[in-house]
This record gives sequence, C-alpha cells and structure tokens, in this order.
Amino acid sequence: MRAFIAHSFAHTAQQQAVLHELFAVLDAYGIQGFSFVLSYPAYPKGSEKEMMQDALKELSSSDLLIAEVSNKEVGVGLEVGYAKAKGIPIVYLRHEESEYSKTVGGVADDQLVYKGGDLSELLAPVIEKWT
Repeated sequence: MRAFIAHSFAHTAQQQAVLHELFAVLDAYGIQGFSFVLSYPAYPKGSEKEMMQDALKELSSSDLLIAEVSNKEVGVGLEVGYAKAKGIPIVYLRHEESEYSKTVGGVADDQLVYKGGDLSELLAPVIEKWT
C-alpha cells in the first residue's frame, strides 16, 4: 500500500516534525509514504506542465491521500480534487490552530485535527481502517 502525502511546499521546513511522524506511522503499518515535494527537485519556471504530470502520475499510483493542510496551498487542493475524482480515499489533516478548509473537509473521507505530539495516536485508527 502507498500513501501520497500532500503538503505545503513553502512550509516544508516548518512541517518537518509532522512529516517525520507521518512517515514513521505509515512505515509501522507497512505502508510506503510518498511526498512529491520531498521526492522531486524544484522544477524551473516554464516546466509547470511537466511538474503536474509527474505529481498526478505519482498520485494515481497511490492508494491513499493524506492532505496536511495546516497551511493552505493551491497545489494540495488540486491534489485533493484529483484524488476524489479518481476514487482515492482522502485523509484531511491539520493542526488545531490552523483554519478549517471547507473544500478539503467537504470531500475528505476522514478528518484529523492534531495538537502536536499526538499525531501518531490519532492517525493509527484511520490507517487501520484503510489497510
């Protein structure tokens, strides 16, 4: 099983602890975690079509989308919409101090709000549901 982790490119450094915890939980369940942002180099200006083709190809080969939307990003929203259209289950994840996204919340199969340090505990039952 493979989980595509959609998250903010601009806030990747700030989200390192959360991303590390996500990958650890997925690994504990034998699920391959994948982040497009962390796996591909930055695309130069003018290569947007290639970037999106690569991102959607990777998402299409995933069984689950975990959308970390503590920081709203157009790209993450696009990935959520694509996953919904493809029938890929969506887990909406955000920090409790972050603004709620009605659009992501409206299509997500599961929603998790974490405080920090409790993500593994919250995520485990959701992962068990999808495995």
